[in-house]
Amino acid sequence: MNDRPSVALRIDKRVERVVAPRIEWAFGLYCVVAGLRVLAPARADLVVRYGGEPQDGEVPVPATYRARPAGTAAPAPVITTPLARDGSLRSLPCFHPVAATGPDLLGEIFEWVSADHERSITASDAVGRIPFAETLQGRYGLSPSVPWATEAMRWLHALLAAAWDRSPNWPGTLAGPLGRPVVAATHDLDFLPGRAWQTGVRYAKNLAFAVARERSIVPQVVAAGASTVLGRHPLDRLEWMVGREQELGIRSSVNVLCRRAHRRDANYALSEARTQRRLRWLVDHGIEVGLHGSYTSLEGPGRLAREYAALRKVGLDAHGGRQHWLRYRDTRLFAELEQAGALYDSSAGFAEQPGFRHGASFPFPPWDFEREQPFPLLEIPLAVMEAALGGHDAPALAHTVLKNAVANDWGAVAVLWHDPVFGGTQCDRRVADLYWELKRPGQDWLSPLELALAVWPAYTDCGLLPAPDESSALRPAPAVSAAFEPSRGNELAEL
Repeated sequence: MNDRPSVALRIDKRVERVVAPRIEWAFGLYCVVAGLRVLAPARADLVVRYGGEPQDGEVPVPATYRARPAGTAAPAPVITTPLARDGSLRSLPCFHPVAATGPDLLGEIFEWVSADHERSITASDAVGRIPFAETLQGRYGLSPSVPWATEAMRWLHALLAAAWDRSPNWPGTLAGPLGRPVVAATHDLDFLPGRAWQTGVRYAKNLAFAVARERSIVPQVVAAGASTVLGRHPLDRLEWMVGREQELGIRSSVNVLCRRAHRRDANYALSEARTQRRLRWLVDHGIEVGLHGSYTSLEGPGRLAREYAALRKVGLDAHGGRQHWLRYRDTRLFAELEQAGALYDSSAGFAEQPGFRHGASFPFPPWDFEREQPFPLLEIPLAVMEAALGGHDAPALAHTVLKNAVANDWGAVAVLWHDPVFGGTQCDRRVADLYWELKRPGQDWLSPLELALAVWPAYTDCGLLPAPDESSALRPAPAVSAAFEPSRGNELAEL
């Protein structure tokens, strides 16, 4: 890979101290996504100059980004049109001043991927999440199906390509570290059939929801319930789903809830024999088991870490997962994940619709505003979730989002389908079946752990993540069911 072009960033010394590491982070993200090497200026093929007068051979980029006080919302963007109107680049919303030579592309990348704007949001939805209407997309009418940070990278890539005349090696697109698009296939285990009354209550809730919200699927839900007399359990599709994935070459993860402290948590407990049998079966079939952070897991320091510890106690060394109900608000999630020793997370998405909450169609180490440095883990953006799809345009919308993520440039995002949807009681079967239709030739559908391990070295090379340590969590979880031991009571009672 040493034949890749190399680049360097030189930041003018007059750039304010808090800005410099943020711009370096944004530049590192671009280099990972573009598939470029980062070297010292004296050794690099191309030197990018941020601020001040460029020296001979340096490529200047506008430097207008200014740090806002914490709690200050982003201003309304200026929609900037690319100079080359050949259709290769779309217009870009710019939240920072646009210079005569163009926008501060590194500043715009930081604005989106860091989610700085979300630090100013105090409103909550009924679940305690940031409402879509308050996000950059919702407040300023920007399409959530466009990865705007990736678009800024495409602008930057075109700018640097125009200055590149040393070699034919310069990649024409954002080639990425893997050279192929990747989708992380994920499932959240919110329900496990067990006691008859629990299953009956869950089915009744699904039927009531269909009657109240989506009457067109009522016959489908009734028929799915009636199929139980034929021995088909509409709420128990986990093993069927895994079998179908294996036929299609999909490797996935299942995120498990460990705490029952709220009515919105799961109906199962980690200490139950039925739960451990299912987890043992998943591991035996090559499925990654991750943590589904419980509804209240972020309501006290160390709670999330204790949930990870509970999984380890039953022999599952989970390296990442996703928050239940996508319930998180700020970088406290990443601080808790760092404390837990997690390698990745995949909670950054919209509950109401598919799209790119951080404007990113690629994994990234989240930005820590307290320490002004990246968190030592990867966030894998959640781009498409079946529960956020509705109406007749659901297939087209999901395909559009994934195309924007992985079709033209390198991208790697997560998709989420809950296993009971394949039974026909939770959503239109066309939405459930869409999971199988989204996979395209040339795409790798991997577990999020496999994805994180594959791209981690590229972020290390660009200085954004620590080097892998063989004694650390940067190793796949052991796929051996022998790790499970009989549980003695509810080990989560003291969480």
